Amino acid sequence: MDTEYFVNMIEKDLDSILNLEILKDEEFTRKLFKQKSGDKAHFYKNVIKQSEIQPDYWGRALMFIFRFGRYIHYHCESEFWDKVYKTANREIVEGKLNCSLPRFVDIGFGTKIYHPYNIVINSKANLGQKCTLRHSITIGNKGDNSFPSPSIGDNVNIGSTASIFGDISIGSNSFVGGGAVVTKSFPENSKLVGNPAKNLNEAVVEKI
Repeated sequence: MDTEYFVNMIEKDLDSILNLEILKDEEFTRKLFKQKSGDKAHFYKNVIKQSEIQPDYWGRALMFIFRFGRYIHYHCESEFWDKVYKTANREIVEGKLNCSLPRFVDIGFGTKIYHPYNIVINSKANLGQKCTLRHSITIGNKGDNSFPSPSIGDNVNIGSTASIFGDISIGSNSFVGGGAVVTKSFPENSKLVGNPAKNLNEAVVEKI
């Protein structure tokens, strides 16, 4: 079979793929992807469901390819489907969206990506559940795995063109404003703006 056929399906018929009831059948998908016997990873929950919640077409395409790659890597032994993922990643995620989103990145369930263009997330980065990402953000240096990347808590909202670098953490329920550059750790419920980023929720105490 030609991998290009499936890549074209992802790009042109993604909505049809997401609506296929048969992909919700664990036994069918286990056989389709030649999944290891006894591995109960659920293709629908890990790939389809996470793609459906995305707010626009390219967001769904990006999340589908990302989750598909993670599913294949961690749950299947299939050179063919691995090639499908790599081709889709090269032609759609990198080629059309100019994104760097390695399948080794840990992105929590429920995270939404709006207008997914020019996004760079380091493969060692960790993002919590139900985060919100926008276009042109950078989380960790592209391709630089020589040091740990940022760890982002749950329900963190990251604005467009924001950059987050280094071995730092951002607490849950925080907001990173558009264009902010974050290079140090901040606690939960922070509101980060500026370059370098400052937490607007920190009380300012003037010395007398």
